[in-house]
Amino acid sequence: MLVHWLGLLAGTALALHPVKDFRTASLQKLKGGVSKQNVAIQVPGKSESNAASYTISTVSTLPSLAPTIAVSDKIQYVLTDVSQSIYYINTTFTDTETQYEQTFQLLLDSGSDFTWIYNQSCSSGACTRDLVPKFNDSRKINSGDKFELSYSGDSVSGDILSTSSTDKTVFAFGSLQLTSFEFGLADEAPTIFNDFNVSGILGIPSQSEDHTKRSMFSQLYNEKIIDKPVFSLALVASNQQIEYSGNVSALPDNYGGLMFFGSEVAKNQQTFTDSVKYLNIQSNDNAYWLVNVTDIKLFNDSYSGDFDISESSLQAIIDTGTTGMALPMDDADNLHSQLFGSSLVTDSKGNYAFPCDADANITISLDGQKFSISVSDFKGDEYGSQLEGYCASKIQGLDDNNYWILGSIFLRRYYAIFDIQQHKIGLGVNNLLLYKLKEVKPTSITSSSLSSSTTVHGNSSSSQSTKHSKTSLANSSGLIAGLSYALLCMFAYII
Repeated sequence: MLVHWLGLLAGTALALHPVKDFRTASLQKLKGGVSKQNVAIQVPGKSESNAASYTISTVSTLPSLAPTIAVSDKIQYVLTDVSQSIYYINTTFTDTETQYEQTFQLLLDSGSDFTWIYNQSCSSGACTRDLVPKFNDSRKINSGDKFELSYSGDSVSGDILSTSSTDKTVFAFGSLQLTSFEFGLADEAPTIFNDFNVSGILGIPSQSEDHTKRSMFSQLYNEKIIDKPVFSLALVASNQQIEYSGNVSALPDNYGGLMFFGSEVAKNQQTFTDSVKYLNIQSNDNAYWLVNVTDIKLFNDSYSGDFDISESSLQAIIDTGTTGMALPMDDADNLHSQLFGSSLVTDSKGNYAFPCDADANITISLDGQKFSISVSDFKGDEYGSQLEGYCASKIQGLDDNNYWILGSIFLRRYYAIFDIQQHKIGLGVNNLLLYKLKEVKPTSITSSSLSSSTTVHGNSSSSQSTKHSKTSLANSSGLIAGLSYALLCMFAYII
């Protein structure tokens, strides 16, 4: 989800938001270019919405050649929802002075340079979900500044919380702990978050020069908590099977992949991919992970050739906060028409459907290096009986958008490296079909400015964010420690 900052206090969003189901009631099928038929949308039932998108089973033995990855303080779980619409990470805020401690699930958003969390005062729909905790520290710590953001017409605004090590507060990613940081406390929430159990977003800017305290990842490096200002993501594929030995509760049932911090990025690179292609981040005022698009080619059963883009010098944004892909409206119209011809269905509002058995492929060249996007990557759920045999497209068109926005359906194919220091992003095709995970006990890190009783235990495997006392959180960590060295085996579908 892209946030365009106008200074610290205001901004607007340009990108496609997280989407659970790309089927839309506004989609209409054109008949003879004149008449239109409304499409009934089949809403997933409760049992379907609660089903896992991958299966879990226990095994007695695992292949000896399968690599093992140790989940620790610098290798952490990325979590997802059932439909793999969002990817988020558990964070914890602790205030020693008031004995307040709360875990928040924050959407990973490389299209934003600012982190914000719902404040207790928020009464918007997204803030009232049962599984969504809100910030409720009784001590008021803020900079006196306010922020305001706009997400496609929805507003997010509130106070900015800003701390230093003397405030005896901690913002933690598992056991990686910051004592100097800032984030927004939102008094209202955008309606685009109504369907998601997250408490806000974790902004991941591509640069840190003017965003030091706002960029949590740069701050981890500045405080020498990680040894390099770099992280990587290895997201789960859309139809993988997870099997493991030991206690099944060792792995979160909403497991979405892994996040590597600092030098762990390079150490684990060869486990996932044979080679990485690096792209230079283009200078921009919004700290986007912005890269140049140098060529686009389309392929289907009857056509293979160039795609004429709407701008002579097109750019793309790599955005973890976007579910699918978002294109300028003209590009989205032309791309779908060129790929699917007369079989295409569109509502002329940026939403599309095409035959579920269609075969198509997009090759997009970023900085002169080719990356493939298959129809299986952007094919959504099938429509109901009134549009039988048609599937929703996860590529959407947006008015007033000059970028191609490449979201999680693109990133799931790659071991993705976000290098803030070198101002580059690396993408290597994720070829790993099988690996084992073992959980190791997180290292407890207690700042010298905090009392010895304020250790924050990380790597929570809960799929729900709830308020923990220090006793219950410690017990949870004990459970995880007791499950150490459980082996996990994952079969990923790699296109």
